[in-house]
Amino acid sequence: MKKIAILLLSVVSSSCTDILGIFGNSEMAVNITNNSEMTIQKAGFYAEHGTQVFVDSFIVENILVGSSKQLIAKESRKLLGSDGSFTLLLTFENGDTKRTSCCYFSNGQFQNTAIDFEVKKDTIFKKMTF
Repeated sequence: MKKIAILLLSVVSSSCTDILGIFGNSEMAVNITNNSEMTIQKAGFYAEHGTQVFVDSFIVENILVGSSKQLIAKESRKLLGSDGSFTLLLTFENGDTKRTSCCYFSNGQFQNTAIDFEVKKDTIFKKMTF
């Protein structure tokens, strides 16, 4: 009986699945600061797994120049048991778009607690907090 308990404990502790929910993050703060020269009409934060994109992730609208918006990304049942990354897609008032990939999820759990995006005229800075 003792050997079965040890074997079971070994399998559970070395498993890729976080059964107890103690190894990953179930929420991630996403902060977007617009320091570009144009209003961001739409900012989409999408989860990608292989070729599948979860388009219902998050959308924030009208981030004015010099302002910030925050959203809280929550664990999605669609992502459980899978690995992938996130993409920020920005659409500006003139129709231009910018895209950047960032941070990962593993077995449906976020690897970060927060990510800060600072949007400049010609680049997007990222700062991830673990």
